[in-house]
Amino acid sequence: MAKKGLLLIVILIIIILAVGAVAYFVYKLPNKSSDNNGKIACTTEAKLCPDGSYVARTGLNCEFAPCPAQSASGIKGLVLLGPVCPVVKNPPDSQCVDKPYSTKLAVSSADQPKIIKQFSSGQDGKFSVNLDPGQYIIIAAPSTTGFPRCSSRNIVDVVAGQYADTVVFCDSGIR
Repeated sequence: MAKKGLLLIVILIIIILAVGAVAYFVYKLPNKSSDNNGKIACTTEAKLCPDGSYVARTGLNCEFAPCPAQSASGIKGLVLLGPVCPVVKNPPDSQCVDKPYSTKLAVSSADQPKIIKQFSSGQDGKFSVNLDPGQYIIIAAPSTTGFPRCSSRNIVDVVAGQYADTVVFCDSGIR
C-alpha cells in the first residue's frame, strides 16, 4: 500500500510539473500565433495613446505600433513695458501706452517656485516657449534685478497640443 501511495504522489507531482511547464511557455510567448503556413497573427488588443487615439499590435514580434507624435504645446505671448511716461493722463496719451519689451524671462510651475526654463522675448516683445501640459507662471529671469520687474499676472494653463496666450507686464519703475 505504501508503494501505491508513493507512486500516486510521484505521478501527481509529474502532472503538476507538466501543467506548470505548459502554462509557463504559453504565457511567456509573445502575443502572437502562427498558422500552418508560418504566418503570424497578433492579438487584437489596442493601446491607448496620450492623445486619445489607439494603436494595434504589428510586426514580427507583435509589438504595439508607436503612438502618433504629440503636437507641441507651450506658452506664447507678448511682453509689455509700462508706464513709459512719468504722468499718465486720462484719456491716455498715445505716446504713453505700454511698449513691447525685449527681456529675459523664466517659467516655473504654478505650485513650485522651481524654474523650469529660461527664455527671452524678441525686440517686438513676442515670445514662445515649449512646455508640457500643466499650470505655469512667468517671472523675470533670476539674473535680472531691480527695474523693470516682469511677471505674468495669472497662472497660465497649458493644454496638450496647444499654445496658451498670455501677456507679461513689466513695471518700468517710472512714477
